[in-house]
Amino acid sequence: MPLIPVTCVTVACDVCPQKYEPDDYSVHFDDDVEAREIVRSCGWLITTEGRVICDADDAGHRQAVDDLLPALPMPGQLALGESRPDAGR
Repeated sequence: MPLIPVTCVTVACDVCPQKYEPDDYSVHFDDDVEAREIVRSCGWLITTEGRVICDADDAGHRQAVDDLLPALPMPGQLALGESRPDAGR
């Protein structure tokens, strides 16, 4: 029987070394589209840049998610979609 190399996709968190292994077995996906759909459905986050963040709830993972959020407005600065109270007078 010949050995045939096969390419597959696995998923691991960019914050910690956690691999996507439900029920303690390695999952091998056919392509990245399938991998993204499955891990997102299990609560993992995949950013538009391709970073993967697992569903662990600790300071490192919370910080990684917080880093994705827009910055808070500076004092006196309007938030997105907000208008000045005196606008339109």
